[in-house]
Amino acid sequence: MKKIAYTIILLFGVLMNGFSQNINSVFRGIIKDSKNEQPIVGATVHIFNNQFSNGDVTDASGNFKITDVAIGRFEVEVNFLGYNTLVLSEVLIEAGKEQVMDIYLEESISDLQEITVKANSRDYDINPLSNHLITIEEVKRFPATFFDPARLAMLYPGVTGTNDQANGLSIRGLPPSLLQWRLEGVEIVNPNHLSNAGTISDQPSVAAGGVNILSAQMLDNSRLYTGAFPIEYSNALGGVMDMRLRKGNNQQHEFTAQAGLLGFDLGMEGPFSKKSKASFLFNYRYSFTGLLTNFGVDFDGESIGFEDVSFNLNFPTEKAGDFMVFGIGGKSDNFKKRLPMKEWEVDKDRNQIEFDSKVGIGGVKHQIGFRNVFVKTIVAYSGLKDRRRTGEFNEFQENGIKRVKLSLNHEWQVVVSKKGNLTLGIQYLKDKFTNCFFNESSILSRTEGRNDNLFGGYLKFEDIWFRKLIVNTGLHTSYKKINSFLDFREKSGELSLVRPSFSLKLPIDKKASLNYAFSVNEGILPISFKDDGSNLRIVKNSYIESHNLGYELFYLKKYRIKAVFFHQEFHNIPIVKYVLNGRNFSGNLSNLNPLPFINYRNSEGQQKSKGLELSLQKDLLNKSYYLFSATLFQATYRNNDDKDVLSRYSNEFAFNYVFGTEFKREKKNKIKIWGFNIRSIFRGGFRERSLAIVNAGQLGVSSEFDNQLPPYFRVDLNCYLKINKVNKTSTLSLDIQNATNHQNVAYNYFDTFSREIKTQYQLGLIPILNYRIEF
Repeated sequence: MKKIAYTIILLFGVLMNGFSQNINSVFRGIIKDSKNEQPIVGATVHIFNNQFSNGDVTDASGNFKITDVAIGRFEVEVNFLGYNTLVLSEVLIEAGKEQVMDIYLEESISDLQEITVKANSRDYDINPLSNHLITIEEVKRFPATFFDPARLAMLYPGVTGTNDQANGLSIRGLPPSLLQWRLEGVEIVNPNHLSNAGTISDQPSVAAGGVNILSAQMLDNSRLYTGAFPIEYSNALGGVMDMRLRKGNNQQHEFTAQAGLLGFDLGMEGPFSKKSKASFLFNYRYSFTGLLTNFGVDFDGESIGFEDVSFNLNFPTEKAGDFMVFGIGGKSDNFKKRLPMKEWEVDKDRNQIEFDSKVGIGGVKHQIGFRNVFVKTIVAYSGLKDRRRTGEFNEFQENGIKRVKLSLNHEWQVVVSKKGNLTLGIQYLKDKFTNCFFNESSILSRTEGRNDNLFGGYLKFEDIWFRKLIVNTGLHTSYKKINSFLDFREKSGELSLVRPSFSLKLPIDKKASLNYAFSVNEGILPISFKDDGSNLRIVKNSYIESHNLGYELFYLKKYRIKAVFFHQEFHNIPIVKYVLNGRNFSGNLSNLNPLPFINYRNSEGQQKSKGLELSLQKDLLNKSYYLFSATLFQATYRNNDDKDVLSRYSNEFAFNYVFGTEFKREKKNKIKIWGFNIRSIFRGGFRERSLAIVNAGQLGVSSEFDNQLPPYFRVDLNCYLKINKVNKTSTLSLDIQNATNHQNVAYNYFDTFSREIKTQYQLGLIPILNYRIEF
């Protein structure tokens, strides 16, 4: 009995001691040279805010560790003799996880002694005019992101979301199908669940979807490039979204569990053993609606579900460099049953629609740094399979898309001198795109597609100084072997192109700079062309000339002001012809989602876009933050009469505003943080061809995009409560998309059942409740 009493007293004492602990966390990482990734010994790291300050000095391996850091948001200042001082803002310290960062310093070669950035990476000083850093912390905090970096990117100037149901991005008037997705710097297939979300007739899109296949728990910071891409980003036309994977904690095990309307997340990370520096990161996710469907819940005859699993393994070595092995696999589906005949109102009511999709991505990355050389190699294999089956009664049609990409990038970065470095790279991409069609009643089948092999190499000189002027220049050469096929017919062709890039940066003082960037970006679309369904053809490379001139100002470390003038010309765009209701039409493919095979007219199409992008941003320090962006632009294309007319996505103006604030309340055993965020979007409507009922119910369609939809307006709200306790943090959040339930027009269409012109609207008010715990 005494032993039991002593045990109870002892346990009570341990618990009381645990509850009386101060709630704090750990900030640690490694400091490296930005050019060769060698560790920097003796650098000072200082973390501070209005209530807390502490620091450390890096050891012989470049590591630092600051313990007992208070909970909250901080600035971090890193100093070392001969390098620019680096200031990181919005560094979040929570009780549930250690904050681990790889921090890169740049050698000081001018009067520019301090660099202020949001989140650190090796490329923080690349051309600031055409890229936007997307931090994963913002993805979790901003309203209506659905924990997807692409949806957060819709707030930046020059970027417009095309449909509330999906993450498609129109950049500077180009269609979302031209966005290229990358992972760890190499090209991959469309990495999204439910690629048919928001599309007409539920057809799959090639570069968008309803939900990103990568959970936010797996992602590190990403970058969106909107123009004048880095020279190594080949085969890209309408923008590049480059996602990066987070490394797992290599010193202690950590866990994350999340539940909400989107789904359930389970994540874990940590070292393989106490003696090893290798780490793992693993995540599994299952959709909430899919779970309810499995339990028999009926969503008025419709069901939507998705599931994915992902991992990232890191193996640092003493002499052989660092190795990364990653993999992602996911599947999604939706189903809509046919309504009873008496309930038919539109064509979709009388059809049963089945859609399912599978996506897989795997890769290996190796990097190693020497005194003056940094070498990086990435190989990734990705594939997808989309299948759509639809029909009325017993007559069904099925079409499917298969796509496989094998990507390789090998790069050597050589530090030539203190005032510049040279980068050499080689690339290979195998891209096979296949579309299949099958009609059950007539047993009609068709297979068509492309099999491309792309070889490329690039050379670039970075950070070349001429007094105060910083110059970056590069050259890329590519060779492409293309094989098109339509059933038993094939057509082969070869394409090659040499393209330049060039940028200048003139620091005016320690706070401001004037920038200019020019590049030629090329790519080929996953389509081929035919004449009258018989002769296959191969067309020229499409390419974009991009000019960007901008002014960037940092004010008091916390404010960023940027103004960019841009002018882009899109050349060698395929012109297509088609027949509708007996009338001949032609279109510019830059305004359409690419189809696998289309009737070919020529490849002399052109599109131009020019405009002004403005942004004003304040980081989340001293309890509040805001972001304002504005775009004023015009996108035109050359029509059949050689006149420049407005294109499909030329909405002419877009204004975005986000504001948020946080409040913290501390108790002895608990720290609560309340947050509130509001986001508003106001932009011009997209354009479409005018529709009219003529000649006994027949459809009349205009030849140009002469009908502009009404302006788009939406307000999103987000509020959250973070509760920090010893060794764990829980977050309860409520996200409300379209909080005012404003009715926005998505598109107009002709319904073949009612023989009327119908209007499809965007999503209304959607509340998303979410709970996350990290420990």
